[in-house]
Amino acid sequence: MFKEYVCSLVSKFPIHGTFKILNGRELSNKIRENRVPDKPGVYLIYSESIDPESLLYIGKAGTMKTDGSFKNQGLSGRLCAKQDGKPRPQFFQEVMDQFAIQALYFQWFVTFAEDTKILPAKAEADLIQVYYDTFGRLPLLNKDI
Repeated sequence: MFKEYVCSLVSKFPIHGTFKILNGRELSNKIRENRVPDKPGVYLIYSESIDPESLLYIGKAGTMKTDGSFKNQGLSGRLCAKQDGKPRPQFFQEVMDQFAIQALYFQWFVTFAEDTKILPAKAEADLIQVYYDTFGRLPLLNKDI
């Protein structure tokens, strides 16, 4: 069920993409090379391959303010920000080392654009709900919700 849901997002959110890193230090270069936009959206992080069984994390980028504008952190900015108080490249390298992961795969979707206006928080919540409905748990790196 989760795999089908993610596949449906490809047609629902036409601005999307994937990339992989072999170590955490590659993150900024891969974001730039793959032209990940600094727009509101959601992202999924997998270990080893883009497969629901290997999903580690579901996240969002872009928080809407009460006036309808977004705070300054879209997808590319969020992927380079901090997690657990650490720069993302360092955090991802530690995850890869801890779990003996050779590669991390990133899948991202712009959810709020001219043609489609889905709040990233809703898209993230929907993804987490479908993941939970499918597997009965949260992805490994998602904190308690």
